[in-house]
Amino acid sequence: MSNEPSFWRFATFNFLLYFFLLWLLSSQLIKFQIVADQFLYDDDVSALEKIAYDLGWTVEGGFNNETCNVTSSHHVAAINCNCSFENSTRCRINEISLISRGLTGIIPVELANLTYLQSLDLAYNELHGIIPAELGNLKFLSEIDLSDNKLTGKIPDTLGNLIPQLRNRSEVASQGFLTAGMPNKAGAADFSGGTYKVSQGEHTGGIGGSDLCAMFNLDLSNNQLVGPIPESLGDIPMNESLGKFNPNCSDFSISLSDNRLSGDIPASLGKLKFLNTLALQNNLLNGSIPPSLGEISHLNTLDLSENNLSGNLTETLGNLSSLSSLYLYSNNFTGPLPKSYGRLSDLQSFSISGNSLSGPFPDFITNWTSISTLELYGNNFQGRIPPEIFNLSTLYSLMISDVSHSSFQFPQISNLSGITYLVMRNCWISGEIPEYLFNVSSLAYLDLSFNNLTGGIPHHLNLTRLQSLKYMSLANNKLKGTIPAWIGDANWNITIDLSYNNFSNSSFELQTRRDLNFFRCCDQPIGPNMETNLKQMTEERCHGRKHQNSLFINSGGEDIGIDGHQYDSDNETSQFFVSPKGNWAYSSSGGFLSTFWNSSEYIQRVKCGISVADAPLYEKARLSPASLKYTGFCLRKGRYNITLHFAEIVFTEDEDFSTSMKRIFNVDIQGDRRLTDFNIKDNAGGPKEKITKSYTASVIDDGLLEIHLYWAGKGSSLGTTPFNGPLISAITVTEIKGKKLSPLQKALIALASIVFAALLLLASAWAMGWFGKEELHEINIGQEKPVTLKQLKNATGKFSKEMEIGKGSSGTVYRN
Repeated sequence: MSNEPSFWRFATFNFLLYFFLLWLLSSQLIKFQIVADQFLYDDDVSALEKIAYDLGWTVEGGFNNETCNVTSSHHVAAINCNCSFENSTRCRINEISLISRGLTGIIPVELANLTYLQSLDLAYNELHGIIPAELGNLKFLSEIDLSDNKLTGKIPDTLGNLIPQLRNRSEVASQGFLTAGMPNKAGAADFSGGTYKVSQGEHTGGIGGSDLCAMFNLDLSNNQLVGPIPESLGDIPMNESLGKFNPNCSDFSISLSDNRLSGDIPASLGKLKFLNTLALQNNLLNGSIPPSLGEISHLNTLDLSENNLSGNLTETLGNLSSLSSLYLYSNNFTGPLPKSYGRLSDLQSFSISGNSLSGPFPDFITNWTSISTLELYGNNFQGRIPPEIFNLSTLYSLMISDVSHSSFQFPQISNLSGITYLVMRNCWISGEIPEYLFNVSSLAYLDLSFNNLTGGIPHHLNLTRLQSLKYMSLANNKLKGTIPAWIGDANWNITIDLSYNNFSNSSFELQTRRDLNFFRCCDQPIGPNMETNLKQMTEERCHGRKHQNSLFINSGGEDIGIDGHQYDSDNETSQFFVSPKGNWAYSSSGGFLSTFWNSSEYIQRVKCGISVADAPLYEKARLSPASLKYTGFCLRKGRYNITLHFAEIVFTEDEDFSTSMKRIFNVDIQGDRRLTDFNIKDNAGGPKEKITKSYTASVIDDGLLEIHLYWAGKGSSLGTTPFNGPLISAITVTEIKGKKLSPLQKALIALASIVFAALLLLASAWAMGWFGKEELHEINIGQEKPVTLKQLKNATGKFSKEMEIGKGSSGTVYRN
């Protein structure tokens, strides 16, 4: 009896366990049955078959009603379905994702038959043709990614009919991702009442009272779309009556970058106040920035770079308190930088480079205490650069250039502990280089060229803190003293430019190295084989006499004969080079504002040939990142014709979107500005077209001719083809001499001289009275005034006998 309770307890436990396992098994079988019985509607199957055919998408076994069933061998992973219809037995396609599938077809109209489609991703393929306007009829489609294809034509106006998806914030927080809501049986969204919920294909409630998250993504970037941006995109609706929208959980973006879109930016885009990202860069947009963009109150990123926008910058952008990234570089903006931008306290990235802004250098940038990337180069600012900029501890990249009358000197203390790119080129900086710049371990790119820096380079440095430094240019300053030993010990992958300075000595033996530029670095010769001193170069090459009267340089190319002249090859890839003849040299400065480049990029070759006269001169060209100086030696004193040959052979391709990029630079000859903001494509009438520019200049007793091409930061600077500096194809220099006369010209001149002499002789004879009637000549006979012969004849009766009085020693005397 004592064991009976234990037995019953054991039997009861086994009985309960048996029923629990039976319930668990049956529930799984039911769930499996439900999944197994989830079939795709026939009309979706038919649409899929046509869509796959037009896209060029091959699916083994094709499509059928089990395409959505994850347990079926007919399941297609690129398709997601909502199977909540008819007691979770029927499915509708709500997502198609075919990224990087090598698709070469067109976007089929039949996509519009998938009426419950919410997400379409066909990015990174080779699809061509137009975007079907019918996509705008899909009322639940809120994510379209057609980027990185070869689509053409215009953006359909109907895309403005698309509607963002709405989610409850609690749904996002609990699930960690955004899921799509479905329409009710009538095909319309129902958001009325309690909590947003999906049940068997219809909404049983609404969102009311909770924060809403908006989801909308339209990405058409990296195609070949043309025409204007549709005004209708500004009409994408956001029904705020449904609840309170929370921008922190919303994802609302429009990207139309890297196309050929033209016209003005639609002012209607300013109505999209919940828009997070607007990317319109690298198009052909013109006009000014519409002030209405300043009303997109939740905008986080605005990119309008690489367009043809112009005019003054709108003040209203200063109202975008949520803005963290603002890119306006490589346009044609003028006027000052609005002071209202100083209110953008959350800015992390700001670039206004490559424009024509003017006025005082903006000092309010020191208010941007969260700034990481600050690019202001290539404008016409002037005046004081605030030294407080070195207190912005979050700076990763600081790039400024061509600021006149800045009177800037480096502050005693710097907080730029994380700076990686530091460019302050041609900013009128004076004083000495502070040692703390070389103690920043993150510094990779340093350009302080074309300033008035004095003093020397710090000598005793910890090289372990310089291992990140890949490029350093201190060229075209007034630095003096001894070049420190660590310059010669810098054997890691670093490029150093000390050209055009006043150093007097070196702590190491200077040797010719591809990664070092010591051209004209010193005020006296240093080393027997280095071109460090101008006096040394001219003495070694001219030997005290100036005997050259021409230069022919095939920039970037090989030796070649054109029109009876032999052009010298100029295809070296070092930072400086002296020709084997010793009659010319070049020095190149700059680093494409990047650490990822190599010297082979100094020589550029045209793709697919160039159809112009004298094509061999234009098939290759020399490219310089910032500054390219050619120096001719031993030229005779006198006047010269200088012809510069250009053709844009780099920014030529639609495929890499470089055709819309702008190469703008200046040209000086003998220190005189000859070309300002010169654009090869604009002047030649397009890419792969040649143009020549001819000038005259004088060479004085020193026998030197200098041609300087300089990029002042204007135009394009970055992109898929970041080769932004000056580009030249060839240089022709010939002496202006007196012209030789042909035999015919000599004969004509001799005949003209004889005729002139004869006429002169006749004029003299006439003046002396050798010509005319003799009777009119006056004769002095001792009277008060002379008389003519005619008067004498009349008075004497033509000297008749009757009029004679007598004769005397002087002859016969007549009475009157």
